[in-house]
Amino acid sequence: MAGHNYSLIGVSTLLVTFVLLSSAPHFCVSCILLLNGWAPLSVGERTDLADIVAVGRALRSFKDQRTPDSNTYTAQFVFLSVPKGSRHLQQIPYDTIAMETGLTRYNVTNFGDRNACYADVTDGEEYVIFMTMFERHLSAKYDDLFGALQERTREAEEEVYEALGMT
Repeated sequence: MAGHNYSLIGVSTLLVTFVLLSSAPHFCVSCILLLNGWAPLSVGERTDLADIVAVGRALRSFKDQRTPDSNTYTAQFVFLSVPKGSRHLQQIPYDTIAMETGLTRYNVTNFGDRNACYADVTDGEEYVIFMTMFERHLSAKYDDLFGALQERTREAEEEVYEALGMT
């Protein structure tokens, strides 16, 4: 290595950094590394960016049935209201909607583990859900880290309606 001033520690550090960064999606720390200096988008901003916004209760998450490529799962919701994009719901194939006891249940794809920057669904909880249509199915929309879900609160719902000019 004549003419080059490489230190063994410097090269080792670079090699370790390269290996960690190139395989970051497979490590739990991958999303944590992105959080340095991160400020979440507001509910209003996410409302503006989403095609569909619903307030709903999570009935069941299918965490044991994940997609092989992205390790995401589907969750089933009852929508209590759809302040934005209700016309999109008419495009969903009927056989993907479950009707039970008069409640329409919608399957929404693209949820996952928080350590991979996805929104993670807890059964029985109520959320503001930010979505888009993907191949005629509802998909969680991420314009922000973890951004597809917001805990349902009066303030969150008011912010949705304010963003839509409905206050």
